[in-house]
Amino acid sequence: MFAAWALASILHFRLGRPMLKPVAKVCTSVVGFRFIGVAGQKFELGSTIYTVGKRGYAEVISEGETTYRYEGQTLPLTAWPANEFGMLEVPLPRLVADAGTDERR
Repeated sequence: MFAAWALASILHFRLGRPMLKPVAKVCTSVVGFRFIGVAGQKFELGSTIYTVGKRGYAEVISEGETTYRYEGQTLPLTAWPANEFGMLEVPLPRLVADAGTDERR
């Protein structure tokens, strides 16, 4: 009985120092991006060119970027809020043929 009490005391106080309770930390920074568009659309993030896949999106891990490039234009990544997983869902502009001219939506 004494041995069990002694072991419990040692484990509880870690040889004279009380154990600290674990503290959960909430990460509020962006961890990545989900670029949503049409399969085959290309965009540039950092110095890498990515292509939207068959499912209509491409997921990229963040390296601190604040802008991306699409068809020669630099666009901000800060326009969309992060979801509950720390991912920004970025809709890519789509080209629509309207009366024979291309128009951005």
